[in-house]
Formats: sequence, structure tokens, C-alpha cells
Amino acid sequence: MNSVDISGMRLETLKFTQCFGECCVNIFAPNLQTFYWASNNISGKCLIQSFPILRKADIYYPFTVEGIKIHSTVNLFSAISQVQNLRLSFEIFEILSERYFEFGGLPCSFINLKSLQIDTSWSKSHIPGIACLFKSSVVVHTLGIEIKSYCWPGNKWNNNLLDNGHCTEEQFWDAQAQTLSPFLCHLKVVKIRVFQNMGHEGVISIARFLLEHGKNLQEMIITTPRYYTKPLM
Repeated sequence: MNSVDISGMRLETLKFTQCFGECCVNIFAPNLQTFYWASNNISGKCLIQSFPILRKADIYYPFTVEGIKIHSTVNLFSAISQVQNLRLSFEIFEILSERYFEFGGLPCSFINLKSLQIDTSWSKSHIPGIACLFKSSVVVHTLGIEIKSYCWPGNKWNNNLLDNGHCTEEQFWDAQAQTLSPFLCHLKVVKIRVFQNMGHEGVISIARFLLEHGKNLQEMIITTPRYYTKPLM
């Protein structure tokens, strides 16, 4: 498929699953309520107009993000910035990490976003991208995190300053506390689920951070395999 051109005033649901690589995508659907983008590349030729009444969006990038430009991802996020329920997965956080290191965040905020779901390996290269997303999600009520794949202990930040300084995950999150204050003030429910056999220090770091700085946090649920019982405190 070389190009996609969609214009639908009454279109409410739109799903793309492994449809194309780098092609021209133009979408105009002002009444869209559900948007699903799975395993498709997004090129600089994409023109996706804003979805002003979007209720739900699921964004899954391919397992390799080579060739996907940061500005294309930013444009996609701007189009879905009115969404109420958002789910993001894996490699998109590599792109957001690049954006966070270079520009300090996204140019748009998710002003209506109440529920945020993250699927990740929780590798160090994902974490700045997750922080970037938190920074733009200022009114989120419920946060879900699913850690679905193994993360090697020696994984890197892919940032010379953090890698050469041997920055720990706990140190990184503590440094974000002030920047993420609006997000932390509104957050009320956190659900973290760990899959597979992982002795995951990242679970402890993010849980501690949210418990310490989430001023209005009412509920935190952490689900792990039985064999992983290391205490948080």
C-alpha cells in the first residue's frame, strides 16, 4: 500500500493493523472516537488532522523504530491530544526518549486524558520517554503499567550523560519530581502488573517514586509472579 487518503465526517472508528510501511497517510475524521494504530510505520508524509472528540486510542509501533522520525510521532500525538483513554506500547518510548533528551518534552498536552495504559519492558531506554509522556499528561486519574518482557540488567539509557554518570533509575525519577508535579498531583490510581520471571528493580523504583510524590494517590496495586516478593520499602 503506497498511500492512504481518508476523509469521513461521520467516521467514528478507525483501525490500522500492519497495513503499510513508509507511505503517505492523510486522515480527516473530526468525529472519530476510537483510533487503533498497530505495527505500522509513520513517515514524514503523514498528515493526520486533529480528532477533537476522541475517546480511545491504542498506538503500537513496530518492533524496530528505524526510519520513524521524531517529528512524525509528535504530529501523531498532536492529532490524538484530545483523547480520554490512551494505551501506548514498547518502541514508541524509544522515540519519546529522544524527544525528551533533545527538546524536554512534547509540544502538546493531553488535556482530557483520564486513563493512561503503558506496555513496556521498562528498559532504561524507555524510561525517559515514559517521563516525557507523564509530563504531558497533566490530568490523568488512572495509570496502568504492564511490564511484559525481560529487561537485561546491563541495559543502557542511550544517553551519554546518564550512562557515563552511572545514573540509577531511582536517581532519574527523583530528578523528575518537580517537572512531573502536575501529573503527580492528579494521579489517584496506579496498577502495575509484571509478567514472566523478572527480578525487576524498576518496579520498586517507580512504585517508590509514585508513593512518595503522588500527593493525592488513593490506590496502588502491584501484581507480580509469586516468586518475586522483594519488599518495596
